[in-house]
Amino acid sequence: MQKTSINDAPPTAYQLSNMGEQYYNELKINFDFTNYEDIYTNPPNELKTVTEEYYKNKIDETTIHHLTAEEDMLYGASSVRGFLEIGCRDGFLDTDPIFSGIRE
Repeated sequence: MQKTSINDAPPTAYQLSNMGEQYYNELKINFDFTNYEDIYTNPPNELKTVTEEYYKNKIDETTIHHLTAEEDMLYGASSVRGFLEIGCRDGFLDTDPIFSGIRE
């Protein structure tokens, strides 16, 4: 069964590390840190890569679909540090031809 939800703000590596002990332990092994605050000292792109690989091996990405309104504030905010890109991008909608959004 496929489920659909409308919310283009994906989780961040930081949120997930705070919620899952197994994932947090994986990060500790990959980045050799001793406490939670150390996660912020690692290069964001490396953290994102490790996180996406970890979760891609745990889930079926074909069940996650993104259809995004270009002007959606959540989409714009998801370009900052730590947000993941997991699943299939089904395209973009131009919901307001006057406003191009805040992503750029």
